[in-house]
Amino acid sequence: MKKTIAIYQIIGGLLGVTLIVLALDMSYTNNVELILVTILPIIIVSLNIFAGGLLFQEKKIGFILTILNQLIQIVNFVYIGITYVYRSGIYLGIKIDNIDLHFDINLFDVQIVIGKYNSNPNMFGVNFIPIVIIILLVIYRKQTRSI
Repeated sequence: MKKTIAIYQIIGGLLGVTLIVLALDMSYTNNVELILVTILPIIIVSLNIFAGGLLFQEKKIGFILTILNQLIQIVNFVYIGITYVYRSGIYLGIKIDNIDLHFDINLFDVQIVIGKYNSNPNMFGVNFIPIVIIILLVIYRKQTRSI
């Protein structure tokens, strides 16, 4: 189970890096914009690869990084134009925007949005997959007393 989660993270990270590079828009006029829209997201999704690799090797830091990586993928929101969405892998969640309730599922979705946008309505969402992964890792750790 632990190695499956590790492979899941590695695949999510590789997919994320690939999609970011493929979507690279060289039309940005200044280097700060280019860094923010490419390098920062690549670093964030690379955490998946790094954490997954260390978890696969059964390193304690891999367990900790995996938990942290999953924690930051649980909640996503848009409030007064301020947006936070980070997910890398399978998304199975619930989302409330204004007064509408949505259930969403995406297979191997990579999305990173952090910033201020005025076009989106207020939204709050929860991704259940990271919660399940965290619970499985904690159960595994208690059962085996390893990592």
